[in-house]
Amino acid sequence: MMTLTLLLGVVFVTPLVYGDIYYVAPGGSDANPGTEGQPWLTIQHAAETVVSGDTVYIKAGTYREHIELQNSGSPGHYIVYTAYPGDVVTIDGGGFDLPDWESGLFTVEEVSYIRISGLRIINAGPNDNNAGIYVDNTHHIIIENNTTYNTTSSGIGVWNSHNILIDGNEVELACNDGEQECITVAVTDTFEITNNHIHHGGPGTNGGEGIYIENPDCKHIVVRNNIFSQNVLYQIGHEIDLGAQDVIIDNNLIDGFRGDLDEEIYGSDYMEGDPKFMDISGSDFHLQGNSPAIDNGSSVDAPGEDFDGNPRPVGGKYDIGAYEYRDQTRVLQDTGKNRIPEKFRLSQNYPNPFNPETTIRFHVKESCRVMLRVYDLLGREVASLIDNHYHPGIYQLEFNSIGLASGIYIYKIRMGDFQAERRMVVLE
Repeated sequence: MMTLTLLLGVVFVTPLVYGDIYYVAPGGSDANPGTEGQPWLTIQHAAETVVSGDTVYIKAGTYREHIELQNSGSPGHYIVYTAYPGDVVTIDGGGFDLPDWESGLFTVEEVSYIRISGLRIINAGPNDNNAGIYVDNTHHIIIENNTTYNTTSSGIGVWNSHNILIDGNEVELACNDGEQECITVAVTDTFEITNNHIHHGGPGTNGGEGIYIENPDCKHIVVRNNIFSQNVLYQIGHEIDLGAQDVIIDNNLIDGFRGDLDEEIYGSDYMEGDPKFMDISGSDFHLQGNSPAIDNGSSVDAPGEDFDGNPRPVGGKYDIGAYEYRDQTRVLQDTGKNRIPEKFRLSQNYPNPFNPETTIRFHVKESCRVMLRVYDLLGREVASLIDNHYHPGIYQLEFNSIGLASGIYIYKIRMGDFQAERRMVVLE
């Protein structure tokens, strides 16, 4: 087996869209034409229908299906599968078994020029080589801003391919007693793996490494500005001559160095310790103000934006990890009310218009996951303010618009099944 997870310096161009736009929604029907008013029911039907240049917008909901893409895009005409802006789309493999061979809940095999964006893919198994997103024998694939959780094998696995971009994904509880690595790239060239957050790997009976480099044919490898936290076997490992292969491993934060294996390493200019995430149990991996990751990253080839799309660095120095520390939002519970709200509610921000600070208040009727995001008028996410679990209560968030241009923005909240949105105006 030849597997590795790393960063190679490759430039990818955002795919252009020239084809039709289709929609999938839980209340749809595969007999429908796939319009927004008459959407399809299944993503698989979309995969069997769309052609080069088409885009599939998937509306909020849980889709219990094994998806196998059927058609390819072409240069400049990618086929795009993406969550509808602001929606949480979950593809859930719980309740059925994937095939007993290398496969994934979302399978991209022998089709090319594909973009997969903004999906939540969970519970892929139960066989040793069942991945969340599985890519094999293909090329020009973009996998961006997705979340995978509880996959027996890799959260994202790529084999026998070229021209692959894996960017801005969160991979949690991968290799959950299966094989491979949390992100696996094997027998593949011309690829880039950047800005991903890989954490809390499985128990590691057949895997559980953070990054493991074992391909002797790879050269000029850079592993930089990553947080490796509590992977079971080790955080960074290798079995090649790093100097001969021109491998650079530096400026990473190591949490959980095991020290049991000769091939486990720190790299140079590393930090060690608890990364001080905001809320691990609630899957909020933004940094607290006392995190050792703050201001200890390298500026060399560092991206200009963090996982939320906010500009980095802040304060002149780069942070280690997916999120740049920004003390621009503060969520406080309004304990003075001392009551449980009768219903979910999103209030209008005050003051409005504002520059640079405003307050947003929301009511949580029952314990649930709360997500609050800000979008421009083109539907592009410009800030992720909240993604956490909250108990019943009345809360207010203090938002600072530093980094945003003046204009009208839409802020959307999702609390369980409740969704609401309002507009706010940022002044010059």
